[in-house]
Order: sequence, then C-alpha cells, then structure tokens
Amino acid sequence: MTSPEAAAFEQWLAEATRGLPQPLAKDVRTELEAHFEDAVEDYLTAGRSPAAARTAALADLGDAETVRHMLHKVHLSRDERLIAWITWLVPRLWQHRAVIATALFGLLALSVVVADHRHWIAYRGHPDPLTPLAFGFVLLSLLLERRLTTWSYPAAGYLLSGIWPWLFFEGFERLGGPFWDIVAPLVLPGATFLIWGISGLRTLRRTAGRRGMAIAWLLVGLLLATKLATTAVQLRDGALVFSLSALSATEIRVNAPWVLYLIVMSLAPVAIGLRAAQRDGLAAVLIPMGCQYAFFVGIADPTYHLTFYDAWQPSRTLHTVEALVTYLPALMTFLIAPLWMLRTPSRQGRTTASLVPSGTTLILTHILSAIGLAHTHQAYTAATWLSSGLESLLYLLPILLAIVLYNRFGQDEAILAHSVDNTAPALADPNRNVTART
Repeated sequence: MTSPEAAAFEQWLAEATRGLPQPLAKDVRTELEAHFEDAVEDYLTAGRSPAAARTAALADLGDAETVRHMLHKVHLSRDERLIAWITWLVPRLWQHRAVIATALFGLLALSVVVADHRHWIAYRGHPDPLTPLAFGFVLLSLLLERRLTTWSYPAAGYLLSGIWPWLFFEGFERLGGPFWDIVAPLVLPGATFLIWGISGLRTLRRTAGRRGMAIAWLLVGLLLATKLATTAVQLRDGALVFSLSALSATEIRVNAPWVLYLIVMSLAPVAIGLRAAQRDGLAAVLIPMGCQYAFFVGIADPTYHLTFYDAWQPSRTLHTVEALVTYLPALMTFLIAPLWMLRTPSRQGRTTASLVPSGTTLILTHILSAIGLAHTHQAYTAATWLSSGLESLLYLLPILLAIVLYNRFGQDEAILAHSVDNTAPALADPNRNVTART
C-alpha cells in the first residue's frame, strides 16, 4: 500500500508539472524525483525515520504552485503559458459551474429588472425581457448537462409562466379574434400545466406516504379556501368588509374559471417539479418558486398603487419604493434563494433557503409599500395588513406544498457535491470529499 508521504509527493509532482508539455514534464518529473530521493537519503543519514525524512524532503521542495509558475516561466513561451493557464482554469470553472451559472442568471435577471423596471411595473403590452433570458439558460442546461439541473431550475420555473404572456405579446396577439384574445391566454397555459401536472402526480402516487398525502391535501384545501376568502374579503375605504354575495352560487360560477386557472397555474409547477425532486430533493423547490415569482409580479402586482400615485403625484419616495419593490422579488427569487440552496447540504437548511427569501420578499414588500403610500388614499391600515396577509398566503402555500412533497425524497445530502460543484475525487485521500460534506 502506498504510504501517505508517497501519495503526498505524487500529488505535489502532479501539481508542479501540470501544464508542461508531456516530454518536458517527464524530464522535469525525473529530476524532481531525484532531488527528492537525495533529500530523503540525507535526512535518513541524519537519523530521521523514513516517514519523517520523506515529510521533511517534501517540505524542502517548496509550494507546488510556486514551483509550477517558475517552471512555466523558464520552459514555456508566453503563448504556451497562456494555453497552460486556460487548460488549468477551464476544468476548475466547470467543477463550479452550478454556482457560477446560478449567480450569472440571478445577476442578469436582476439587471434586466433594474434596467427596465418602469416597463416591468406597467407591463402594458411590453414584451417580457426575462423570458428569452430564462429560455436561454434552460437551453444551455439541456445542451451542457443533457437535462435540467439545479442551476437552471429558477429559469425553468419562470419560463413555465413567463413564456405565455411573451408568446401572446410576440405572436398570438397578431392573430386576433375572440379565441386568441380571450380564450387562448387561459386555455393554452392551463391545459399545458394540467397535462404536465398529471404526469408529475403519477410520480407522487408511487413515492408519497399516507402522512405526506394528507398534509398535501390539507395545503391544497387551504389554498382553495384562501382564494375564496380573498374573493369575499374586500377593502373598502381602508376597512375590511366580508361580502357574502361574493360567495353566492352566481358569483362563484362567474369567478370559477379564473379561480381554477390560478389554482392550476399555482399547483401544476409543484407537480411538475416532482420529477426533479426525485433526483435533487428539496432543490427542486426552485421550480415553483420561479413560477410563483411570475404570478407575484404579474398578477398580484405589488407595485400597482405605487405606480398609480407616482404618476399622479410624483414623489422621490414613491419612485424609490416602487423600484425597490420591483427589485426585491427578483433579488430573492433568482439570486439569494438559489445560491443559498446550492450551498446548503442539509434538508433543514434547504427548507430555510426556500422559506426565508420568500417570507422576506412578502414582508419587506408590504413594509416598503406602507412607507410609500403613507400619505395617499391607499395608506396602509390594520385591515390592509390582514388583506395583504391573505394574499401572501396564496404565494407561500404552493411553496409550502412543494417542500412537503419534495421532502419525501431524501437525497439532499447525497447530491450536495453533484449539485454544487461536481468536484473531482480527491487525489490523496478518498474520504476527503465525504469529510468536507459532513
């Protein structure tokens, strides 16, 4: 069996001669081995043990990285050094591609929102600039990894909902007619989500236990009840009014298509993410989170009153709050949550990475809105906070449902190395990566 000292020397040689042309690397390696053996002999003669002699001789050789730079400077031309540096850099970037790609998408998404936040807030016939970006990252994942990976999940989740308005603005709107103007925007995405969702639910039937299914149905029922409550509970002149007429059979029939559409569009991404959860565990929550972001900024539209009053009575405070309320969801959904998720190995940590950014988004959004609307007709009251709490539940419940369902797949610890950096096996100690993960 190779001794630890011999393995350490082999690792040192590999690092010191990396990037050198093969014939040169062989000659340099032979020379360094000779120097090493001479030093070992000297230390043995001085009375050192074999292990201590090899350790001291290795220390005398110096830092492998420093030696490598000296060898490159002496033996390689400038162009050869550049090629050697690139061949060293590319594999290391590839090892950490999950974190790099996640951060890149998050920063690009945030920059798009920051650069275009006025159009983003108004969203009046303006093509969604995030959809092409999300599509590009999903396509890149499929090309590089042959499948969707954790770093593409936020983009895939956003694309599930963001692609429909983009398609209608860019293509279907030109067709005109009642079907393409009214029916298609609801039927096409709803039907597509329903089909994908049913496919995901078949996975759930095989994996979720009785307790998991009971909690899932409870959350689904709570989501339906919350949606009906938000229909019946209305804000009138700063006061909360419960309108029984909104729950009448006639009103329910009128509102049923829209309510069912929202429910399907909220729950289907959770079901779609089940396939990803089988492989990546709780990291798949990033898919429904990305989808919920699109609903939050598009349907809940937290900037609606801020935009209205800023246009009616322009104010620096209103404009600043309006921008921050637009930036905050993108920052938390596309940058903070995914990076947190990738860097956290435990199931509890990944649950926190799902809930804390979402909760922070909802709480700070309303706090900022309350500051911006303080001296307007829409100033926040106790009733406003209660109403906002109900609306926030509609955003959080699908994420909670995803956490409950995806928690059935106990792979989070096992996939940490794969989902974060796909690091190569340790050269010297086969237990090194395991120790790092624990």
